This record gives sequence, C-alpha cells and structure tokens, in this order.
Amino acid sequence: MKAIVLFSMIFVFFTIVSGAEINVYFTHSVDTTYANTTPAQGNVELDKKLINRIVQAQYSIDFCFQDIKRQNIVDSLISVFNRGVEIYIEDNITNL
Repeated sequence: MKAIVLFSMIFVFFTIVSGAEINVYFTHSVDTTYANTTPAQGNVELDKKLINRIVQAQYSIDFCFQDIKRQNIVDSLISVFNRGVEIYIEDNITNL
C-alpha cells in the first residue's frame, strides 16, 4: 500500500442545518481517487474558509487542532466567544 504523508492543515467542519455535513480541506493538492464519499478539496485558502465558518457560528464551535500559529484564527474565535458562542477546544499543545 502506497503511503503518502502530507504535512497539511486539515479541518473538518461539522454543521447541522438539514443534516450533518463534513468538509475536508487541505492546503496542498490531494489525490481524490481514494475517496469513497465526497472527495477532499485541495489547495484551499484555509484561513479564509475557517474564519468564515467561525464567524457564522450562532451557538457553539467544536475546534480541534494540532498546532495553531495564526493569530487571525485565534482572534476570530475570541470574537465569537465574546458575543456568546460556546467554544470547545481540543488541542495537542499548551501554547494558547
């Protein structure tokens, strides 16, 4: 089996509108031939996508990450928290 390791940011967004939706984004190109369902989207400007999703939150955000160094994302999380959105964060580091 061919294994390819990509050091990319991966975000999975869950939304409940008329059902569950999962979107997978990579900062690099992806091989979608292995996808069994909706293929991942590659070469995405993740900051913009993620911030747009964060600011749309009305009730809560479940946010999981390996490492976050982008202040604009942290600022958007703080902004929605300040307007009353519950934020649940799962991280693998302690630099927040």
